[in-house]
Order: sequence, then C-alpha cells, then structure tokens
Amino acid sequence: GSPGAVDRNLKTVTGAFNLNWAATQEVGTIIEAELGIPFAIDNDANVAALGERWVGAGNNNPDVVFVTLGTGVGGGIIADGNLIHGVAGAGGEIGHIIVEPDTGFECTCGNKGCLETVASATGVVRVARHLAEEYEGISSIK
Repeated sequence: GSPGAVDRNLKTVTGAFNLNWAATQEVGTIIEAELGIPFAIDNDANVAALGERWVGAGNNNPDVVFVTLGTGVGGGIIADGNLIHGVAGAGGEIGHIIVEPDTGFECTCGNKGCLETVASATGVVRVARHLAEEYEGISSIK
C-alpha cells in the first residue's frame, strides 16, 4: 500500500505529500516493468485495515474501522466485508478532515487545520513545540 490518493485501475499514486509525491507517480508501470509480474496497489491504510481484519484485532469481523497514526493520519473502512474506497479512493482518508479551520497549522496537502496537523506523530511534535514556545517557564522542548 501507498499513502496518498491511489488509482487502483491506473496503478498510480497522487498526493502522497509525506513522500514529497505531489505529482502523479506511475508506480504500477514501473514495478510491473522491473519485476515482470502483475501488480496491484491500494492506499496503505486500506491495506492495513484488510490485514487487521484477517489476522488482527478485527477477528474476521465483517465491519472494521481502522485508524493509522504515524507520519500522517489515515483510515480504512470495511463494511459488510467490503473495503470502502469512496470517491477517488478516499473513503477512509480522515487525516484531511478540517478540525481547526481558523487557527490550524498548514498541512502538507495545502489546507489549514487538517486532523493530520495535530494528531499525527509530526503533528503532535509541532503542537508540543508551539505550546512550549508559548510557555514562559523553563522547558526542554524549546
């Protein structure tokens, strides 16, 4: 799986900003040419949700919601045994829900106040540093 918007039919990835992939990446074409085998791709959170359903805490339940927290924030949704891709494959992409529209940090996607800017690993560090700068006492975070 890959972060970003994945076109499963074209086997491309667009907008994987945490990988510095703003432009469309021809992932499938390159891998199929190099390895000489068919290639399938989906969003990394979707793939993780499937894995969690099959061999993890999902316990083969037909309905699973999976949230990823790392460099970014993502999610995968399985309903009635079917992976929900949604429009443009973004069915579980919760990281770009705007949670702080007026005062939020700028996100790698270009918007301000996305969930990812405060809930991802990099976002938590950014918030801690911001709060440390506002704190007038001694801080090892500054």
